[in-house]
Amino acid sequence: MTLAADPTMAVAAAAVDASRDRAQLFGGAIESWIPKSFVDSSTFREVPDNQEVWVDMETDQSMIIELLQLEEVTDVPASFHFWELADVNSARDYSRILRVEHLSPGTDVPHMGPGCGITLVIGQQLISKYRETDPTSRNLVNIYLAVIRLPQVSTDLVISYNHPVALGQLSSSRAALISAGSHPETAALGGVSMTSLVALSEQGFAGRPASWSPSGDAEVLHVLAELERDVTLQNFRNVLRSIAIKDWGLFA
Repeated sequence: MTLAADPTMAVAAAAVDASRDRAQLFGGAIESWIPKSFVDSSTFREVPDNQEVWVDMETDQSMIIELLQLEEVTDVPASFHFWELADVNSARDYSRILRVEHLSPGTDVPHMGPGCGITLVIGQQLISKYRETDPTSRNLVNIYLAVIRLPQVSTDLVISYNHPVALGQLSSSRAALISAGSHPETAALGGVSMTSLVALSEQGFAGRPASWSPSGDAEVLHVLAELERDVTLQNFRNVLRSIAIKDWGLFA
């Protein structure tokens, strides 16, 4: 399903809280609003120079802002990078795109200037953290991924938000949340049962052709309706509304 950005979604999304400080990314060359619960992971582990990685330790959510070489692609740029991510996660057969959006530089990403192209995908991947091999270690993760194309500096600015919504029975993420006092069973979005998660872990999203469209799929439409009411997607849209390049020398 490919859509232009729906203006009703912008109305429904929470406004960026102007009282919160913008995070300084890449040494201050880029700044963006980041949810307060997220912390900069470079304070406790090594992060590549072309990435900013922010994590919420209580929910296992994460956000990555990265600078990549602009790719000449025939697919929608955000779709291309979503499938690249699926390959990195060894999850190509366990991934699906629910919706593609073409965003407006003027309203959806207002601080990036009129010359950039912006696409967004909302998708899901079944991912095993730390390459765990047992099928019941896979987590169902909602992935929001936007690509801001900056052809003047030959760069794709890729922003991805990972939201685990159902955790496998043997997942290390489940064990970590339990040890921290959280209850992973309550994290499922749209009523994903453990039985359904096990079935997806065994079968993946296989059997659907690359041209498959979710527009008539009742289950997908239900998931999308749930997502639009979920604060994580609102947060992601707010990140896009706030992100701004302050020093173009970053790309020199």
